[in-house]
Amino acid sequence: MSFRVPDTSDPPSTPDGQRKSFMPSTTPAGPPPTNFTQQSFTPAGAPPSSVFGSTMSGVTSTFAKPSFAPSGLLNNARVEMPSQNTPFSNLRKTANGKSGRDAGTFGVPESSSPHYGAEGGNGAQYSEEEDDRMSVDKDDGPSYQQSAQSSPKRDAFRSSRAASRTDSPRGLKRSRHGLVMSSSLRSSKGAKKREPRESVLPGIAKGIATSMRSPGLQESDNLVLQTERLLSDFDVALRADDAADIEERATEAAQQLIKTWDTHVQKGTAIGSIGPARDVDDISKANYLATLLLQLHHPSPVTPQLGTSRSFYGRSGALTHYSEQTIPLPKALLDWLNTYHNPFPEDLVGLMTFKPDPAAHESFWDTCYNTQLRGNFSVVLRLLKNANFEHADSALDDGLDQPGYFGRQLNATNDAVNRFIKLLESCPAITDNDWDVKGPNWSIFRNKVRQGIADLEAFATSAGTLTEDEKLGFGFVSTASFGASKRADNVLPKSIRENLRILHRLLLGSSAELTLTVQDWLEASVLQAIWWDGEDEDASQDSLATSRRLLRRSQHTRQADVSPLTAYRQKLALKFADVADDPEDAVFSVNTNDPVQVALACVLEDHVEGAVGIIHKYSVLVAAAVVDIASAGGWLPEARLRSAGIMDGFDQEDLMVLSHGQDNQSGLQRDDVLVEYADLLAGKDELRSTDHKTVKEGWELACNVLNRLDSAQTASQKIDKLLMRLPLDSQSRVDKILGLCNALDLGNQVRAVSERYADMLADTTHSYGTALLYYARAHNAKKLKNVVDLLVSMCLVQSASYPPSAALDPQLKQLVENQRRVLTDLAHVDVEAAQLISTHLSGYATIRKFYDLRDEEVNLADGAKPTLRPLARKREAANALLVVIGSAADGIRGGLFDSEVDTVVQVDGLLALLGEALPLLNQPKKIFSPEQVFALLRAVEDLQTVTRRVYQQAETLFKSAMGSYSGSPATSPHDLLKKSISGLTGSSYSLVGESMLARSHSGGSALGSEGSGVLVDGDVKRGWDWRAGVAALQLGRKLLGEDVLSILRVELAREAARAWGG
Repeated sequence: MSFRVPDTSDPPSTPDGQRKSFMPSTTPAGPPPTNFTQQSFTPAGAPPSSVFGSTMSGVTSTFAKPSFAPSGLLNNARVEMPSQNTPFSNLRKTANGKSGRDAGTFGVPESSSPHYGAEGGNGAQYSEEEDDRMSVDKDDGPSYQQSAQSSPKRDAFRSSRAASRTDSPRGLKRSRHGLVMSSSLRSSKGAKKREPRESVLPGIAKGIATSMRSPGLQESDNLVLQTERLLSDFDVALRADDAADIEERATEAAQQLIKTWDTHVQKGTAIGSIGPARDVDDISKANYLATLLLQLHHPSPVTPQLGTSRSFYGRSGALTHYSEQTIPLPKALLDWLNTYHNPFPEDLVGLMTFKPDPAAHESFWDTCYNTQLRGNFSVVLRLLKNANFEHADSALDDGLDQPGYFGRQLNATNDAVNRFIKLLESCPAITDNDWDVKGPNWSIFRNKVRQGIADLEAFATSAGTLTEDEKLGFGFVSTASFGASKRADNVLPKSIRENLRILHRLLLGSSAELTLTVQDWLEASVLQAIWWDGEDEDASQDSLATSRRLLRRSQHTRQADVSPLTAYRQKLALKFADVADDPEDAVFSVNTNDPVQVALACVLEDHVEGAVGIIHKYSVLVAAAVVDIASAGGWLPEARLRSAGIMDGFDQEDLMVLSHGQDNQSGLQRDDVLVEYADLLAGKDELRSTDHKTVKEGWELACNVLNRLDSAQTASQKIDKLLMRLPLDSQSRVDKILGLCNALDLGNQVRAVSERYADMLADTTHSYGTALLYYARAHNAKKLKNVVDLLVSMCLVQSASYPPSAALDPQLKQLVENQRRVLTDLAHVDVEAAQLISTHLSGYATIRKFYDLRDEEVNLADGAKPTLRPLARKREAANALLVVIGSAADGIRGGLFDSEVDTVVQVDGLLALLGEALPLLNQPKKIFSPEQVFALLRAVEDLQTVTRRVYQQAETLFKSAMGSYSGSPATSPHDLLKKSISGLTGSSYSLVGESMLARSHSGGSALGSEGSGVLVDGDVKRGWDWRAGVAALQLGRKLLGEDVLSILRVELAREAARAWGG
C-alpha cells in the first residue's frame, strides 16, 4: 500500500540519505497523513486486525505493563501548563527533541492546526519518522512514570512529546526563568568565511560606560591592600627585569590577582541567563569580566566554585595536577565557564538523583552533552557507566510504549555505550592531563573519534534487526503503526546511535552539533574556540580537505602553534561573529541593554578598551589592575611601553615632535584610570587589613599608583600636588613620606618634602640639628650652609659653644657627639646628604670642640676630673683652633679673595678666630708649634692685605663679639635663622654682626631670654675669654680690628723668636 501521487505534483525525488536522524524532510509523494491532519492512514481500507492488531483490543506484551489510561484521551485533552513547583517542570527542550516532564505537559487539542509543530516555514513537510512517531502516540498502550504509577494523562503527554519532536531535532533553549523559548531553532550553518566588518560593540560599550555612574571605592580595605601589594610588586619586577621576562611576570601577576579576587567576590550565575546573579555587588561583576579578559591573554587556573549546585561540575581529582605555568587556554576557559557561567546549575544534581535511574530522565543525553563540552569527562564517564538503559527515556523516541530497552536492544545499547566509554577514557585530558586541544596528542585522539563514528555506524548495521517475535515481545503489534514498527527494526536503537554520534562529534568540535546543544551565545562562542583543532577555518571536518590538511601539516607552520593565544583570540572573535551576527535564535542575541553582556561581547571580540570601560564603572580597583597587566603585556590599545625610563631622556619639546601626526587619543587611557584610582585612595584616611598587621594611609597607596603612570611628567606633578596637601606635623610622618618616596625612587619629591619641612622647622622651632638633616636630604647646600654659618657666627660672637650643651636638640647633639654613626645611617638612605653634612658641619663641630676643651674644667660637676691635663688640653684646643683658622683663610690666600673656594668656615669670622688665639700666646710653656705660629702669621698677613670689603665683613663680626662681651643686646638666633634661609640677606656672619651692632646703637635692652629674642651672655662659664684681654687694653677708646692684628703680629713674632732661640 502506498500513497498516490497527485497528477499536479512534481516528479518524485529521493530524500537525502545522508541527513541526520530526526531531521524534517519531505517524502516523495508529499506529506504523509498525521494524527492532526484528519487524513486516513490507510487510503485503501483498514488493515486486517490479524496483521497489525486492533487499536481497540491490544495484545499485551510479555514485557509491557498494563495500561490504565482511558481510550480517547487524546481527542478530549486540554492544554495544561507545566507545574512551576517541580524541579524539572521547565527543563529546556533537549537536544534529542524532547521537552517537558512525564506529566503535566501540553496536550494537543482536537482542533489543532494541521501544521502544528512544523514552524519555521516547513509546516507542510513531514518525514516518515515523524509521522510514525505521531501515529504511535495515539494508542492506549502501557505507560511509565518516575514513581512507577500510571497516569491518566499519559497519552496526552506522549502526544505532546511526539508533536514537540517534530518541531526540531534537539537543542531548544531556555529563558532566564527556565521556560522553553521560541522553537525556531538556529540551524547549523557550518564553517563560513566572513567578510571584514566593523563591529558596533565598541560604540555601544562607550555609550553604556558614559551613562553609568562611577561607583567610587567600595571594596574592602583588605582587598585594596592585597591588590595594591601585588601590583606594586609587579611594577618593581618590571623595572628590574629584562623585556623577555615581561610576559612571564604579567602571567604571574594575573594568576595572583585572580586568586586574590576569588576570595572577595560572589560567583553565582544568573539562572537561565548570562552574567552574574542579579543581586551580586559591583566588584563581583567586574571580577566576572576581568577574569575572562585576563584568562584570554594570560591563561591561569581558576578553581571552580564547589557546592551543592556545582559539585558535579567541579574538577575531579584526576584533573587537578596541571602546572599553573603551562596551562593551555582551552583548560583556562573551561575552568572559567565552570566557575562563572552555569545558567542551570540544578540540572546535573537533579539528574544524578533521579529515580529510578538517571537514564530515565528525559535530559540524560543533553546533560551528557553539556558536561562533556565543559570538559568534565570524569562525570560523563560516571553517568554512562552507571546508566541503566532498562529505564532509558530515549526508548520513547524509538517508538516503544514505555521507557527502557530489553533483550538484544539493551545488549546492543550497552555494547555501543561501552565502546564510547573506552574511547573517552583514551582522551589525552584523562590519560595525560593534556588540555592542549590543538596539539598532536589530541590530533591522534580525534582520528580515533572519527574511526569511532565509522565503527558506530558499522556496528548499528551489523547488529541486525529485530525478529517478529522480539517486536511482539516489545509490544509493537498492539499499538504501533507501520512506520513505528519499521523504526524499531534495528537492534541498536536509533536514538542511542544518534546520541552517541553527537557525543563523538562534540569531541571533534563540530559546530553543527555544538550550536544545537549550547544554551546561549557565550557558550556557543567560547566552546567552539575551546574545542578548535588549530586548523584553518576553511578546512571542514570529515571531508577530503581534512586528509589533505593532515598531509600538509608538516609542510607549513600554523599560527596556533607559533602564537597560540593570538590564534585562539582570533578564533573566538570569529566564532562570536558567526553566532551573534544576524542570529536566528534569540538566545544568540547580545542584550545591548545589559552592560555585563556588552562588556562580555567586547571581551570575545578582543575589544579591550570597550570591556575595560565598563569594568571601570563597576570597580576602579579591578580596572586599574587590568590596565596595569594589559599595559605590561602589550595588549592595551594605544598604551606606551613600560620600559625602564625609555622616555626619560626626552624633554617636552622632544615629546611634542615625536607625537606629531598621531591621532588624538580619545578612548580610555591607562593613566586616566590610575589617576582616578589614586584620587579615590588619597581620600581614604587609613586602610587596615583584617588581621590588623597591615595599616596604610590613603596617600601612601595613592603615591604607589601614581608612580606607575606612563607619563613621568604627569606622575611627578600629581605626586607633588598630593604631597603638598599633606600636613608635615611630625618628624615620624615626614620620615614615612620620605621612606615611601625613596622606595618609589621619587628623588624630586624627597627633596621637595625635606626642604619644606626644614623651612618649617627654621620658621617655628629651635631644632637646628633637624633642620640641618632635612636640608641635607633636600640637597640644598645653600640653606644648609646658612644654618651652619649662623651657628658658627653665634659661637664666635659669644666666644662659647652655641647652643650650649644643655640646650642642644637631640638631632644636633647626635651630629656633634656621634657624627660617624649618624652619617653612616644617613648614607644608607642618601649618600649625597651624608656628604653634605659631613663637609659643612665639620667646621662647626671643630669650633665647638675648641670651646668645649677650653671650658671643660670650669664646667665639671663636683668631684669630676677633666680628661686632659691643663697643658695638653690647651694644646688640643690650639690644634682645633688652627684647623678652623686655616679653613677661614683658604679663601684669601696671598691677599686675593677667591669666591670659588668652598670653605667650611667663612672668612667673615677670621678676625674673631685670630682673637681666640691671643690668650694662647706668650704662655710659660709653648702652646703652638713653629709651624702653627707661621700659619697664624700667614693668616694675619692675608687678612690685612685683602680687599677692603672682605676685611670690613670680618671686622663687623669682630665688633659684634666685643659688643656681646660688653652686654650689648643681640637679636634672637631664631630670627636670624629665618632671615638667613630666606635668601634675601648676605652671609650669616655679616647678618649676625650687623644685627648686633644695630641693636647696640638703638640702645635695646640686654635683659631677657633666648625665647624672647635676646641672648644672655653672662650665664656662660669660660676657661678664658680673649675679649676680656682686648677690653683691658682699651684705654679710653675702643680697639679696632687693626689694633688686634698688630698685637697679634707682635705676639707671634715673640713666639717665633722663642722657637728659634730654643
